[in-house]
Amino acid sequence: MSQLPFFIVTLTHATWDAARACARSLADDALAELRLDLFPDHDPAALVRDLGGRCLVTNRRVSEGGRAADEAARLERLRAAVDAGAAWMDLEWELPLPAWLDRPRTKVLRSVHVGPGVFDLEARLKALPEGDAFKWVGHAAR
Repeated sequence: MSQLPFFIVTLTHATWDAARACARSLADDALAELRLDLFPDHDPAALVRDLGGRCLVTNRRVSEGGRAADEAARLERLRAAVDAGAAWMDLEWELPLPAWLDRPRTKVLRSVHVGPGVFDLEARLKALPEGDAFKWVGHAAR
């Protein structure tokens, strides 16, 4: 899988069984986004193996709408998922690529979530970090 699929489906299900069933039902042009912060009691490597590695793994920070509060633990869970064979990893725009990242086996989606009233997309496009794809998420009031 070298290109990012057309659709990314975030697994926000109440249980891992429901999330896994959804992921397994996706068409070839879709990829499951495995939000590790939504499954904090599950082993990241086991989740990735359940999906056969066919996923975009992320562990969203509290400041970006996620549930991962401890930065070191957040990155360690991402590392465990990548080591288990996740095809893609979502890494925040401003972070350097970790030394443990196996490139080019794991593709990197660089993402940034901006606050209300911020529209810095043009400036960000002029200074792209290393990555394979990029995601800029604006603030939606509703």
